[in-house]
Amino acid sequence: MEKKYIALLIAILALSFILRVIIINYEWIDVDEGNYLYDAKLLSEGARPFEDFYMKEVFYTSLLAGFGKIFGFTLFLGRFLSVLFSVITIIFIYKIGNELDNPRIGLAAAGIYAFMPFTIFWNSLVRESVLGIMLTTIAVYFIIRFAR
Repeated sequence: MEKKYIALLIAILALSFILRVIIINYEWIDVDEGNYLYDAKLLSEGARPFEDFYMKEVFYTSLLAGFGKIFGFTLFLGRFLSVLFSVITIIFIYKIGNELDNPRIGLAAAGIYAFMPFTIFWNSLVRESVLGIMLTTIAVYFIIRFAR
């Protein structure tokens, strides 16, 4: 029975990942995306935040800088990182539903989040909120798990 739920979760994850990656190249470029990527580039080149330039989100921009040093500073990289954060969020939404009730509830919640048009669109942009949602979802999962 558990294998069936894991197979369905993998199918949800794969399909949602594919949808988000396809959308990466078809969305308009938002001003904030360019700001985040440029700030990450400056940070990786040794510029000092809040002294040489203003940086909005320190943790998120630092992650972008680290990945940018390895893979290059492209719009695709920033958006792909958001897609990865989104897929991790879906996994933990499933785990929360599974922990609170049963695997069917976890699958339903993960499926709703994975295929909601707004999340498909928003989670494909270079945004710190995607990382924030992922970290909050992970924190909620561990709070529930350790509270039991």
